[in-house]
Amino acid sequence: MLGCGLATGLGYLLTTNFWSEGAYDPQTGSELQTSQSMPSTNNKRDDLVINSDGSVGLYFGPTAPDGDKVNWVATCSCAVTPTS
Repeated sequence: MLGCGLATGLGYLLTTNFWSEGAYDPQTGSELQTSQSMPSTNNKRDDLVINSDGSVGLYFGPTAPDGDKVNWVATCSCAVTPTS
């Protein structure tokens, strides 16, 4: 989804072999400077919480949802407009 933002409330199908998601600055193309050393996650590096149906819920935002820092990717607290 190069150049596109993820829409809230939609499900995205990811592969079972390897996947990676990250938070990038649309102006520079580099990872965001956040409280996390790497604002990204992947199914090989991270010990993610897996739902009972085998899916993985990921959260993107400036703060982690209550009780789920494991599946959270930090973003900036500024307003971001997805590019098209």
